[in-house]
Amino acid sequence: MERILVPTDFSAPARHATDLAATLAGKAGATVDLFHAVDVPDGYVEAHFVTAANATRSPREQQALYPEARRRVGRARQRLAEVGRKLDARKVANTHTVGFNLAWKDIAHLAEERRADLIVMGTTGAGGVRRALLGSNTQKVVRLAAPPVLTLR
Repeated sequence: MERILVPTDFSAPARHATDLAATLAGKAGATVDLFHAVDVPDGYVEAHFVTAANATRSPREQQALYPEARRRVGRARQRLAEVGRKLDARKVANTHTVGFNLAWKDIAHLAEERRADLIVMGTTGAGGVRRALLGSNTQKVVRLAAPPVLTLR
């Protein structure tokens, strides 16, 4: 095992998943890839690229359109870095990535891109609406991701 993908929303189940993944990675000499998806408004991601709709705006003007989204993305990066430092203290190699909106799609894509050997994630997240058995992102990842998915509550 070389790579373990750990999607996190920083909830208790996600922290438990991160801890278990760190233990597994430490024993296997694997890297933990931390991932968090931020809900951003339509147009936020496109504002960071030159498109016909925003070609006349400067990068600063484009980013100023979405100050709250920028704060959320910045906070997500900070929180991932904090988790990464905890893994560093355990001598576990790690990376961290921020995605946007559809977490399950990004998780499946990142697992393929990074050639993850395993995905470890919580069964329910920080969202207010919970599914009967598994969170909606977890359900979709279990069905669609290529590597095995270990779910924890």
